[in-house]
Amino acid sequence: MKDLEQIRILLVDDDEIDIMAFKRALKKAEISHNITTFTYAQEALNHLKEHKENFDCIFIDYLLPGVDGLQLLRQINDLNISIPISVITSHGDEKLAVEIMKEGAFDYFPKSEVRAEKLRKKINSILQYNEVQNEKLKVEKSLQKHKQFLQGITQSSPNIIYIFNMEQREFSYANRNILNDLGYEITENEVSGYKSIIERMHPDDIVSAEKYMQNIADSPNYEVSELEFRLKNPEGNWIWFFNKDSIFSKTKDGHVKEI
Repeated sequence: MKDLEQIRILLVDDDEIDIMAFKRALKKAEISHNITTFTYAQEALNHLKEHKENFDCIFIDYLLPGVDGLQLLRQINDLNISIPISVITSHGDEKLAVEIMKEGAFDYFPKSEVRAEKLRKKINSILQYNEVQNEKLKVEKSLQKHKQFLQGITQSSPNIIYIFNMEQREFSYANRNILNDLGYEITENEVSGYKSIIERMHPDDIVSAEKYMQNIADSPNYEVSELEFRLKNPEGNWIWFFNKDSIFSKTKDGHVKEI
């Protein structure tokens, strides 16, 4: 976890006495910090647009000149800033608290809680939250890199590799479209269409193809299935395909969801 000495705080408050009380509570709690204060909401917004990476957390007084904390919270959210925001109020209001939390505030508390012990707990919770968010971001970046790597492999493959949703009868993913390989100039709407393939399938193979799909859907112990079928190209010739499917995902009740 990031050390408390490194906490970078943005405080938006127009009351000098409250600002001094906040700083005293930080000092008494032995929280070394770098605090930036603004009196007006617009000043804070302008600063965040350029320096949002400079802060670990934001504290907003609910009553500010010309704007309230809820409005400022929404304006900060419009900047797509993921910094945890706490709203401080001079009086408790359960309905207001619900509205503020619904808008994505990290915390909402009265000014009476701006004391050393309470503030240290809140800062500690913020740092724990930031640590979790940073780890989540690392995982998401790693997954994205892995996805790009797999796409690079599949798109260079001579085979057609796909993920097919059994219930919707649609392709969730395909490294390329089988109809393109046949020589058709297809529209975007046909890319995920099982129907567009069936329409070009040899009449003698349609029944076996449908039976093949039904067997996969009905089999509780399905592992791997194979199917050979013919598709007509634009010149009217029948082209043979060899298809091999395995489970990609299952439903909660154990049925095959994707192949």
